[in-house]
Amino acid sequence: MIFNKNIFKKHINFLLLLALVCYFTLGCDKEVSTSPPDDEIPKAFLFIGSEPVGSSIYLNSKNTGRTTPAYVPFLEEGSYRITLKIKYYRDTTFNVMLNNLDTLNIFIDYFQNPLMLGKIKFTSSPSSAEIILNDSITGLYTPAELVGLTPGFYTLKYKILNYRDADINLIVESNKTTTAYEQLRDTSQWVDYQINNSSIQSNLLTSIAVDNSNIKWIGTSDLGLIRFDEVNFDNFNTSNTGIPSNQINCISISNNNDIWVGTNNGLGIYNGGSWQVYKIDNSGLPNNNVNDIEIDNEGSAWIGTNNGLVKFDGLNWVQYNYASPQFTYL
Repeated sequence: MIFNKNIFKKHINFLLLLALVCYFTLGCDKEVSTSPPDDEIPKAFLFIGSEPVGSSIYLNSKNTGRTTPAYVPFLEEGSYRITLKIKYYRDTTFNVMLNNLDTLNIFIDYFQNPLMLGKIKFTSSPSSAEIILNDSITGLYTPAELVGLTPGFYTLKYKILNYRDADINLIVESNKTTTAYEQLRDTSQWVDYQINNSSIQSNLLTSIAVDNSNIKWIGTSDLGLIRFDEVNFDNFNTSNTGIPSNQINCISISNNNDIWVGTNNGLGIYNGGSWQVYKIDNSGLPNNNVNDIEIDNEGSAWIGTNNGLVKFDGLNWVQYNYASPQFTYL
């Protein structure tokens, strides 16, 4: 066989080229890796509005944290169950079908559904009381009914001659009947004043006196003195006047229409503008606990205390007790 050097070189070059191709091909296979493509962001949107506004939006029974009107974004294609919730109204539930890239607008008018409205049944004893709802005259008298009412909070007043007005707070809910019953107080014989039916400041009353102007002065055991002019109740206590205590034991009216008040912390005299206070350290009172006051025809005050009786004529104090020479103990 004849050895051909040129052919041999060609074979060697070919083998070297083949080896390089294989090396780089295998190396690239080892070094290059691929990852799966990212999931596409959902692009369907819901816009939900309502009347009234403020309904909480639930998506497939889960609270979205949004209230109407609001967008619910980035939803996947498919079917959704939507529930709207608002206080005092029935829940509203409906289904929607979304396609990718959809923007669906939904508006719910609660008032178009009769089941969303409520009613009030009005009754009173005695009957025939005028019905005033939210400060508006209804033209109705008990017993009566009002239907088709928007759910929510209502104020009710019953009025009837010779009876005290009754004020009632009500809540109306969807598709429910709210019953408003009240037994009215007869004022043809007695008129009662309490903190729940008038503006009087306390129910803990201890004494009452009427001055020369027909003003009523009312003592309390917790809130001082109350002035009543048949219209307004005005309160005199230790935080807004010079009265010596909020515990009033007795009241008396002097000949010149001053208000004398006995308390557990001294004697207070009110002249219509200011207070004069007497205690054991600035007067002849033997004790700060004043239980009773009577003013005689000469204008002297006779004051009962825990340590005896005292007479005060505006200048002089005279004590009467078992240890005093002016007092005879029987």
